[in-house]
Amino acid sequence: GGIHPFMNLHRIIDITYRINFMNLRKALYDCYYFVMQRKKQEGGFSATSLLPATVEDTYHALKIIKDMDKFGLAFDYKPDRDESLKSWLYQNMKWKEPKVFYQFLRICIFCNIEIKKEFLEQSMDFLVYGKITLERAFYLAKISELMNFQMPYIKKLPAPKIAKDLYMYI
Repeated sequence: GGIHPFMNLHRIIDITYRINFMNLRKALYDCYYFVMQRKKQEGGFSATSLLPATVEDTYHALKIIKDMDKFGLAFDYKPDRDESLKSWLYQNMKWKEPKVFYQFLRICIFCNIEIKKEFLEQSMDFLVYGKITLERAFYLAKISELMNFQMPYIKKLPAPKIAKDLYMYI
């Protein structure tokens, strides 16, 4: 007789999961509201309420919101329905570095904005000029992978995994 030891363990795990999920749920909603407080009326997000929206801050805010979707919680904000964000994006199509362009492309993907091949080609032509640092090579490789876009005019661009390994090393 008695309860099998694994049953007790299962109950302990189940209770622990429920307690932790409630804490996690609260933490996720707190995080969501923290991010949404940085949303600017004109469309993008900023690191603080005192700063203007930037592509980098907007990318990180939207990535956080997208990552939280994995937990199945219902958040009100949907970037693909945010017309002020899309308008802000079109007004902020300026970048000098592949990192910012990569973030811009990811924002477009989050918002379900189609990226035309011609736009990509024109932007890449601009971005490949100048010294190719490890960071630039990393983000050019990420762009190439993200958009399935070949860059034949850049010789020996590292594969995204190699570029990431090198970039994380420094």
